[in-house]
Amino acid sequence: MKPIHIGLLPLYIKLYDDVDPALRTLQMPFLTQAQQALEAEGFTVTVADVCRVHNEFEQAVQAFNQLELAAVVTLHLAYSPSLEAIDALASLKAPIILLDTTPTYDFVAAAGLQAIDRNHGIHGVQDLCSMLKRRNVPFQLVCGHLETSDAVRHVAELCRAAAAACALRTMRVGLVGEPFEGMGDFRVSDQSLAAVTGARVIRLKPEDALEIASGITDADVAAQMAEDNLRYSVELEKPENHPLAVRAALTLRRWVERNGLGALSVNFSLVTRATGLLKMPFAELSRMMAHGIGYAGEGDVLTAALTGALMTAFPDTGFVEMFCPDWKRGVLLISHMAEMNLALSSVKPLLTDVPFPFTDTGDTVGAFGCHRAGKAVLVNLAPLKPDRFTLLLADVDMVEPMGDDAALRNQIRGWMKPRGTLERFLSWFSEAGGTHHSVLVYDAEMASLAAFGRQMGFEVIMAEK
Repeated sequence: MKPIHIGLLPLYIKLYDDVDPALRTLQMPFLTQAQQALEAEGFTVTVADVCRVHNEFEQAVQAFNQLELAAVVTLHLAYSPSLEAIDALASLKAPIILLDTTPTYDFVAAAGLQAIDRNHGIHGVQDLCSMLKRRNVPFQLVCGHLETSDAVRHVAELCRAAAAACALRTMRVGLVGEPFEGMGDFRVSDQSLAAVTGARVIRLKPEDALEIASGITDADVAAQMAEDNLRYSVELEKPENHPLAVRAALTLRRWVERNGLGALSVNFSLVTRATGLLKMPFAELSRMMAHGIGYAGEGDVLTAALTGALMTAFPDTGFVEMFCPDWKRGVLLISHMAEMNLALSSVKPLLTDVPFPFTDTGDTVGAFGCHRAGKAVLVNLAPLKPDRFTLLLADVDMVEPMGDDAALRNQIRGWMKPRGTLERFLSWFSEAGGTHHSVLVYDAEMASLAAFGRQMGFEVIMAEK
């Protein structure tokens, strides 16, 4: 995953430089502390020069706008008059996150003129928030002390949400075939997808696949097979299918790279030799997810684009389906035909035969794993209206394998336990219009994913715990 790039904008007032230039010097360690705290969250941080007056804010915003930042975090080093900054901030392309904090945690113990001079930036935040609201400039606000609260973590979650939103708005999602005949819940036109999310669909043309396939050498195939033998437990009754599946995999991979795709969906029922793919490349689809390419099955470009966008900010993300309920234990089997993000597997994946009677490509191979235990958020994007989509969010727990996991070792699997009863969760999900294709995001905050949804203009519905 590429590091997320954000900006840090320090605000100040020229009056203080005129009457007491030393005061700004005292605040520089505070700015450095904020920068280092954000860098510790994994961000690349570009810090603007301290801004006091209109032209300084204009210069900082112009520089930020050229960097394609995921977000800009503001930090008041003191009171800063809002009219100096508001015009520039109204032209900022990246989302604005105001960090409302001060250097001193125990102000009562530190009280004195210098402590007041160093810790009064909050009313500058109030001034600026009021003007942003008046000018209808969207912003998000986080309050708290840098060291003794969760403020930095909350800012980081909002920055990740902003990065995911930016990725979705610029997403190029590949499509092999067309959406599965008769599946309606995730179906959305290319035009509606682009209008609501910004994502653009790129279709694989048979002539392109055939041209790419012609450039794949035996050495290329051998190298991928050798990698498979290292990464997976290989158990093949029909080993002759492995090199053919690898040729299809490399064809698809090079097409994705050639077109700069961040996500992909394949309708298995339309993968024929005429498409230029010799086999249904199940294993490659799982490899792609492990390398940060979004995916969803059956021609579902909507969920594929969502998966790819979330992966840019939350790498432990994968495409899932809720398959079978265990009413006794209140858990759900998470599965799919032969696709999962293998980076999420708790076991070494098994590369084995996949019977494939659906097209003339015949039997193929796939890699199978088990989703690891851990906390996660289930995310579902439902196109309930042509011009407005609904984002469903639910905190869930992925639990250790239930029963005899060996009986499912040639299946994609995982066990998901909703918060609350299974019956209530399933009722909530379907009554809210959730589709049968979802995304699982490990170790994320529901509030962060809700912020992503709001930034995208989705209606956000969160499950009750």
